[in-house]
Amino acid sequence: MPRERSPSYRNYPKDWRDVKVRRMSLAAQGAYRAICDDMWSDSKDQCSVLDNNKFIAKSLGVSEEEWLVLRAEIQNEAEPLLMEKNGRLYSKRLKIEAEKQRNYRAEQQKLGEAGARKRWGKGIKML
Repeated sequence: MPRERSPSYRNYPKDWRDVKVRRMSLAAQGAYRAICDDMWSDSKDQCSVLDNNKFIAKSLGVSEEEWLVLRAEIQNEAEPLLMEKNGRLYSKRLKIEAEKQRNYRAEQQKLGEAGARKRWGKGIKML
């Protein structure tokens, strides 16, 4: 049975050197990275987290007041890094990455099944 979710996502240096990220303090950059990691590892869709300031502050190990300062940097009025929707914060970048990985796994599964049929015969039923 194929795994439903990947344990990792690609982190490219240019993702963190983007002006939207570099405009933030190092503390806000670290918080943003930690939130992305939490989204990937802990949410079903791998691209969102509950938009609850107390919850996020606790997960980052900072006070709620500290988180609100960091959040203001991350969610810059001109170019917020996370979308706020239906009580959740979403990462567009992680949503795209999760979709790419799902498509890649599905394609690899098809290729593997085709190779097995070619090698072992057409009567083989794939899971």
